[in-house]
Amino acid sequence: MKNRFYFIETLVVTSVLIPALLNVPSLFLFGFVFFYESGGIALGLAIFLLFFCLYFFWDFFIKVFINTEKIPESAFKRYLPFAVAISYHIMTWIIVFMVSNYSYVYTSRNILFLLFPYILINVMYTRIIEYIPLMLILPCIVNLASAIMFTVVCIKQKRKLTNFKGILILPSVILILVGVVFVQFYYRSTIYITIPHGTYSTVIDDIELEDYLPYTNKKSRLETFNGTPNLVISSDYPKLDGATALYPVYAAIGKAIYEGLGVNSIEYFVMCSKTIGAYEKLINGEVDIIFVAQPSKQQEEMAKEKGVELNFTPIAREAFVFIVNTSNPVENLTIKQIQDIYTKKIKNWKIIGGNDEKIMAFQRPENSGSQTAMLATVMKGKTLPKPVRAEYSAMEEMMGGLITRVADYVNYPASIGYSFRFFATEMNKGANIKLLAIEGILPTPENIANGTYPLAGDVYAVTAGTKNKNVELLLEWILSEQGQNFIEQCGYVKIK
Repeated sequence: MKNRFYFIETLVVTSVLIPALLNVPSLFLFGFVFFYESGGIALGLAIFLLFFCLYFFWDFFIKVFINTEKIPESAFKRYLPFAVAISYHIMTWIIVFMVSNYSYVYTSRNILFLLFPYILINVMYTRIIEYIPLMLILPCIVNLASAIMFTVVCIKQKRKLTNFKGILILPSVILILVGVVFVQFYYRSTIYITIPHGTYSTVIDDIELEDYLPYTNKKSRLETFNGTPNLVISSDYPKLDGATALYPVYAAIGKAIYEGLGVNSIEYFVMCSKTIGAYEKLINGEVDIIFVAQPSKQQEEMAKEKGVELNFTPIAREAFVFIVNTSNPVENLTIKQIQDIYTKKIKNWKIIGGNDEKIMAFQRPENSGSQTAMLATVMKGKTLPKPVRAEYSAMEEMMGGLITRVADYVNYPASIGYSFRFFATEMNKGANIKLLAIEGILPTPENIANGTYPLAGDVYAVTAGTKNKNVELLLEWILSEQGQNFIEQCGYVKIK
């Protein structure tokens, strides 16, 4: 009975009371780190204050506690509450981390209330991704420090200690659990990537489109039609949407053809929801024409389920390209080599004439235009592994402040990724990347036009039974000599 009373009371004190009391000063220290970026000073101060406070806390607690119950002399029984507290925190993390597929985002949200005494501190940690592991580390540090200062006070008060062999069970169990955590973190490193901000350039679909807006006070990168177009639409404007890589084309067409619109009104008729969103809006009847690459199987099935027939009008030729860092000595890959890279049969650049570095192969999100093209034109039925994922801080997000998604291409020396030629070379100028030749052929406009580049294909204006009478007129103009010349001026390869 005495040992049970000691176990319960000590466990409650070390797992609930002490961390609850530490919430407020820890928040101040965290704020010091966050706003002044003096992590080393704050950490040293925190450790000093932690041990200092715990010493006096346990000194007071034992003096009060000894009047009612005797502290066990058995080392195993004396330190069992501390070991249970530490083991609980580690096991909680292990289980939630595994169930959450090793994601900091979902782990942080699910573990928040399981470590309730630390809730104020953990809410702060979830705001910045780099601090998420502290949700595991902090409780263990507090409990370990608590056990150390408890020991110091017991030595000072000359408390007897026996059964030293039995106590070895406790650290052995904890070390096994710590080993599992290390294995989990290692596995996470194989499916997630940490991107150092500002260190490497990226080639992503989330590029800012402000430079391509049809009407802007800034210097626009949008091409201007020279002369007078043969078609002018001044009412019943077709609503245009599409992929990011094609926005500079159809936005320029909208500005050239649509008469009577301004900076605010044109956004209602010329938008950019990206490939996934554009197909959804077209199928739901929210837009009249989308400018995209071929649809994915899921998008075809979505249209079929809604009873919508998609009509494809080729408007330009484009190349699906593979990109690497300019420092990469590899200049050419075969389609078979690309397939082997993305199925992980080839894992090192050295095998295909590059440096002795592990290949970091980036993918794009499911149903995006480039991912669909990758599956259809390159993989040809071969299954892609799960893509590398990345997690980002998102201060506006509630309860976690983090988002997770397929990692954008990061231009590491050992990276490889894919995109469309115009997007990679024109919309990401200065990204310090180079395009690889495929089967010995570079993706130049000439090779795209004559069909020698093996991964060239059409991009489309897609309709779905719109009743807007101006849609057909607009498509006819795009396919006319004047329209095709303008598409070429915009940076794409015309189809005729």
